[in-house]
Amino acid sequence: VGCSIGAFLHFAGEKRWTVQGVDISSCAARVGREKLGLDIRTGTTGDLPPGERFTLITFWDVIEHVRDPEALARHA
Repeated sequence: VGCSIGAFLHFAGEKRWTVQGVDISSCAARVGREKLGLDIRTGTTGDLPPGERFTLITFWDVIEHVRDPEALARHA
C-alpha cells in the first residue's frame, strides 16, 4: 500500500515473492506497470476487491496521511 512506482515490489519479486501493489497516484502506478511490469492498481485499500487475502502487507509513507490509521490496519 503506497507502493509508488513499485521499487519494493520489484525487489520482493526478485526474491520470488508474488507481489501486488496499490497507490493513489495513477502516474506512479502507470510507471510501475509500464516500466517494471508490475501489478499495481490505482486507488486505496478500499478499492481492492473484497475478500482478497495477502500474506504480508506493507504501508510505505501511508499511515501519516490517513485520518484513522487503526481502521486502515483493521481493514488490511
